[in-house]
Amino acid sequence: MPHRPGMRPLEEQVREALDAGITMLQLREKYLSEEDFLREALSIRKLTERYHVPLIINDSLYVAINSGADGIHIGQSDLPARQVRAKLGPDKILGVTAKTVAQALEAEKAGADYLGSGAVFPSPTKTEAIPMSRETLTAICQSVHSGCRHRRNQRFQSFHPGWNRHRRSCDYIRDFRTARYRGCGPGAARVHS
Repeated sequence: MPHRPGMRPLEEQVREALDAGITMLQLREKYLSEEDFLREALSIRKLTERYHVPLIINDSLYVAINSGADGIHIGQSDLPARQVRAKLGPDKILGVTAKTVAQALEAEKAGADYLGSGAVFPSPTKTEAIPMSRETLTAICQSVHSGCRHRRNQRFQSFHPGWNRHRRSCDYIRDFRTARYRGCGPGAARVHS
């Protein structure tokens, strides 16, 4: 895996998060080539498999499929969710960023398993993110069928990225429990450079 000057090795950070009890991990790499990202994902996948924790790859369908990851998270500027679902298959996790009610409804219709909406609070790792108001977040959560049966006999999920040092976003978070993936919300970790 690539060396990150001044940082502990990524595998060490991931192992620490897994030991702490995370229940889902998203691997996000914006500055690696696809081949380097794949090598890194394969290495991280070995760890997450050992802990029985789902690995979600950010943005790269190629890396998600070829690493054997449990799923992918895509943004609005990536391939359309419907195309990603078709290529990914029905048994993998598909997460979609939704900043509006229309985007949330479209993602749900396209087969998304969860939404990423936010940032609820500013984040030191995503400085370009524009904070989302509580009203917008509430409207998004209310627009999707969170109380209804969804594709895999589970409730539709949403998570809200942003700096959560004091867990202030807990008031905004609805239901994070899923039948298949043991709580993919507050126990999740997003790891990126």
